[in-house]
Amino acid sequence: MSCVVTICLPVYNGSKYLAKSLNCICNQTYQKLEILIIDDCSTDESNNIIKTFCRKDPRMVHLKNETHLGMVKNWNKCIKHATGEWIKFQFQDDYMKPETVEKLLSAAKKSKVKLAISDRSYFTEKEQTKHLKIHRLNKKLANYFPKGGLIYPEQVIDTFNSDILNYNFLGEPIVGLMHKDLFKEYGYFDEALDQIVDFEFWMRICFNKKFVLINKDLNKFHIHSKSQSNLNRFKKGVGPTISDRVYVVNKLLKHPVYSDYLSYSLKNQANFEDLVTLFFKKLILKTGYLRFKKSFSENINYLTDLSFIQKLIAFLKDIEMFIDKLIKR
Repeated sequence: MSCVVTICLPVYNGSKYLAKSLNCICNQTYQKLEILIIDDCSTDESNNIIKTFCRKDPRMVHLKNETHLGMVKNWNKCIKHATGEWIKFQFQDDYMKPETVEKLLSAAKKSKVKLAISDRSYFTEKEQTKHLKIHRLNKKLANYFPKGGLIYPEQVIDTFNSDILNYNFLGEPIVGLMHKDLFKEYGYFDEALDQIVDFEFWMRICFNKKFVLINKDLNKFHIHSKSQSNLNRFKKGVGPTISDRVYVVNKLLKHPVYSDYLSYSLKNQANFEDLVTLFFKKLILKTGYLRFKKSFSENINYLTDLSFIQKLIAFLKDIEMFIDKLIKR
């Protein structure tokens, strides 16, 4: 059976939930799959669980990294090793319905697009904590695009400009089925990012290409205290939740892949400075102000933090005056 879709499953110490995730993949109604699992030097029982499944299902390819790459680099390695024409991510602690791949592929082909996205539901462990309650506020894609179907770049840009990195309204990596050509055209996940890696990747594509949206919860995203997104979100100090957003703003203003975004957005802004001001008014004063204030003992003089400056030095040279102006308001 030839492979049409590669399911990419990056693994790192995922033994607690891994078997159920693998069962979700193996039980897909669409069968022409390559199931690519790349373990990033797990120290738990993950590899033994994977080996058990590999003996049962010949579609599985199990690779092990010699050194620990980290989350984003391992995602990209999965993409580079995938042999399928289409790629879908599945994570070690998330689940999907049996018809997920079949419906996504059918929608993409019928609409003649290279990206199909479905909505998702969230689920948590029984033992709720205050850190997990924030996810109850997460909106569905249906809240932004209630009609579903074909979604055009202008719709995505308008939604983004009304929200400005407040929330990843396009979803986690598991929601999309991507044609491999998209990686050739728009690149891989940005390894300089830690927290909103998926959002920035979707932005690169969806600001430039239409996609088809299925307004059904075909995927289930697992919220738990040990997930990387939660660890990043509640990191003390200037963590990736804040620094990633500033980095992305810089990329939006400079990278050629966002040239169409800038052209479209500037039609509704008087000039470039107004666009930058819009970004930082919303990013710092609306969504990031309290975090900045709490992180630096009741002040937002974060520009003196050396690690932050090292990461964003090129960016700060260009727009420090705008940040300073906004903070003083």
